[in-house]
Amino acid sequence: MADASRKARFKLASGKLNDQAGPKPDTTGKVKKTLAANSAHVARLLTGASYPPA
Repeated sequence: MADASRKARFKLASGKLNDQAGPKPDTTGKVKKTLAANSAHVARLLTGASYPPA
């Protein structure tokens, strides 16, 4: 029976174990920037259109 608090260890394609992989990319920051840009784009589109349609 595995302990739920232990991290699973597995080998990555690079041959390293997952806990030896090094720093992870900042994907959360990229997602937040993309979300903000898309939201601003939609806001600009809706400003120019009569929304909601009457």
